[in-house]
Amino acid sequence: MNNKIVILGSSGHAKVIAEILESLDYEIVGFIDSFAEKGKQVLDYQVLGDETMFEDPNNNFGTSNVVIAVGDNHKRALVHNKLLTINKSLNFPAIISPFSTVSSRCVIGEGTVIMSNVVINCETIINEFCLVNTSSVIEHECTLDSFSSLAPGVILGGNVLVKEKAFVGIGSTIIQKRTVGKESVVAAGSTVVKDVPLKSLVAGSPAVVKKQDYSNDNLFA
Repeated sequence: MNNKIVILGSSGHAKVIAEILESLDYEIVGFIDSFAEKGKQVLDYQVLGDETMFEDPNNNFGTSNVVIAVGDNHKRALVHNKLLTINKSLNFPAIISPFSTVSSRCVIGEGTVIMSNVVINCETIINEFCLVNTSSVIEHECTLDSFSSLAPGVILGGNVLVKEKAFVGIGSTIIQKRTVGKESVVAAGSTVVKDVPLKSLVAGSPAVVKKQDYSNDNLFA
């Protein structure tokens, strides 16, 4: 196995992922960031350039392994689609912190990042390019659809479904057998006791719908 890897993004989120990669004995080649100065020092590595370097990753980096270190769901999806237009042969390994507990009976999709102190229990399915942030707990038989995210300290009861590009905010709790609709947002500190509709913003304890037809495509602006 080629243990070299390139990190796309150089934000604080990317720095946390870099430390997880170090703990997994990956050899980090450097960061790629179109919005940062080439040669900028980030932790112990450098910004190597922009996405065009992925046109020939094996010559530029010695590997086709990439982790997309972008916290925003929509931007992560856009970056992924852009990379595939540049080079369809890129490899996106799932990154799982060794300081998390993940059942061997789970399915973890490519490109997904699971941060430290996470617990994921049996027969949960985490699809492609999800983000499960620090100290979240996912109980048995949950499903996270592609490009969805859990912020730090989220708790999901059993059989919860988080649909594509949905975002669950810091410290929120979702009780068992509930669904968070596609592209919806659960505000920080909420307690979800009812299904969350498509493209909605919910908040409170218990959570109620604050906005409908809500766009969550710029959460981290």
